[in-house]
Amino acid sequence: MNKESLCETKVQSQDVIARAPAGAKPLFEGAPWQGPETLLREMNLAKVAKPQDGNLGNLPIPARPKLLSMADLKSGEPRWLWENRIPLGGITLLEGDPGHGKSTLTDDLVARLTAGRPMPLAEDNLESPPAGAVLLRGEESLTAVVRPRLEAAGADLKQVLAVDRVESFRLPNDLEVLRQGVKAVGAKLVVIDPLPQFVDANLNSSSGTQQALGELASLAEELEIAVVLVRHLGKSSSRKAIYRGLGSVSIIGLARSSLMVAADPSSDDKHQHMLVLNKSNLANAKSVLYRTEKTGNHAITVNWLRHATQSTEAITTGCDMAADYSELERAMDFLYGVLVGGEKPQREVLTFAKEADIAKRTLYRAKRVMQIKSKRVGQTCWVWQLPAGNVEAVLAAKERFVSELCEWLVEEPAAKR
Repeated sequence: MNKESLCETKVQSQDVIARAPAGAKPLFEGAPWQGPETLLREMNLAKVAKPQDGNLGNLPIPARPKLLSMADLKSGEPRWLWENRIPLGGITLLEGDPGHGKSTLTDDLVARLTAGRPMPLAEDNLESPPAGAVLLRGEESLTAVVRPRLEAAGADLKQVLAVDRVESFRLPNDLEVLRQGVKAVGAKLVVIDPLPQFVDANLNSSSGTQQALGELASLAEELEIAVVLVRHLGKSSSRKAIYRGLGSVSIIGLARSSLMVAADPSSDDKHQHMLVLNKSNLANAKSVLYRTEKTGNHAITVNWLRHATQSTEAITTGCDMAADYSELERAMDFLYGVLVGGEKPQREVLTFAKEADIAKRTLYRAKRVMQIKSKRVGQTCWVWQLPAGNVEAVLAAKERFVSELCEWLVEEPAAKR
């Protein structure tokens, strides 16, 4: 701001003060004059609207943080969408590998909510008033997969809204669209599946997570709705279950509850799974066994079986995540996936590895084991490429990579390929 603008602003601010009606409450009582920039900053913080009638007496005083006595606050009981598992007014994570029916599970909950039926294995088994739901689905066709599955589960489709164009919705920018959808159908449940596909921020950083999900958590509390975020797990089985989800640890820090799904370790049935409470700051809950089953119209539904006793640590070291899948093997699989299409600049490989949370030391160990070649291009650029021969370590990485790719092709819709 130049000198002339400063002078003009000071004159304008003095004129505003001079025209204030008698007895009007000052904007910043007791605050010393510190120049026009301070005044403008304070007015901006106060979000003062320009008076239409010249009356300045009702201008709002800017909000200031207050300290409250806990003795003055009333205790409250948590409210639940699914008792002891999915609270209202907060975020719940649903985590697990592909193939365990995470999306099918959420569709079953949507059907129960919109039809007013009890939640799975509820002890009181009481019906509740129907409510709406909002779905953000990024991996499945709404017409070919989601609607048939909701119909098979008995949902009231008029109570369900879904985003039509996945690529156009991003948090936190489109939070108002979500708010309007919740109010339109009286929703008590919002499902975002999968989380990264609808977020315009880096979920591997704490600041990016806060930017994308902080306002979403506030919206859940304001509207007293349950927000379920679906995400996949990382490969490392050496980490505690609570830290296994992809992305920053701040994601689970924001969640009031976290549920994890995996294969039932006590059964050889590949369609039988287990849902476990991974984290909650509100309650405890038993694990639940369920089975995914195909209906006559080829839609997949959930058959809830019974309660179980296994913990998250027990199921995450089972058949899903082999304990011998080491960080070195993960780095080898990463390098095969990056270089299988041809040589890549070293700087690019290192950047991708950092984003994948692979330590530089581990990456170079994998490079040596796989006999990956480095060659210089020009004066300063180095590129990496897979060896020409059938190196055993490369073949092992290829086998794991192809296995995961085949699993992805089975799980993902054709439109994604």
